[in-house]
Amino acid sequence: THLGPAGSGQTVKIINQVLVGIGLFALSESASLAGAAGLDPQQVVEALSDGRADSVIFREFFVKFANHDYAPTGRIANMLKDMQNAQDLGRSVGLPLPFTSLALDLNRWLVSRGLGDADIAATMEFYRSAENV
Repeated sequence: THLGPAGSGQTVKIINQVLVGIGLFALSESASLAGAAGLDPQQVVEALSDGRADSVIFREFFVKFANHDYAPTGRIANMLKDMQNAQDLGRSVGLPLPFTSLALDLNRWLVSRGLGDADIAATMEFYRSAENV
C-alpha cells in the first residue's frame, strides 16, 4: 500500500506497534484480573468474542497470557525498541503519547528484570510482582 512520501510506511509500522504494544498491556491486565477473580480464561474469550473488546490480538493472546504461556511469539526487547521509536516520533512531531510512554516504561521495567529475551506474554510478570507487594 502506497501511503505517501518516503518514510510513511515506517510511520504506519510505528502506529501498528503503538496499537499492539499498548494493547498487550491491556491484555495482561485483563488476564490478571480474570485470574485473580477465578475466571476461566477460555470462557472469558468466548463471552467477549464478537463484542467491542474482540480483536485478533485478544483471541490470540488472552488465554496464552492468562496461562503464563511464554512460548516464543515476540520478544519484550523488540517491543521496548518499538515503543521507544514511537515515543521518538511523537516528540519529533510535538505530540505527547502518554499511553505509549507508560508501555515504554513497563517494557523497560521488564527488561531491567532480565526479561528482554522473554516472550511478550512475560508482561504478566508485572502483575505477579504486584501480587507479592
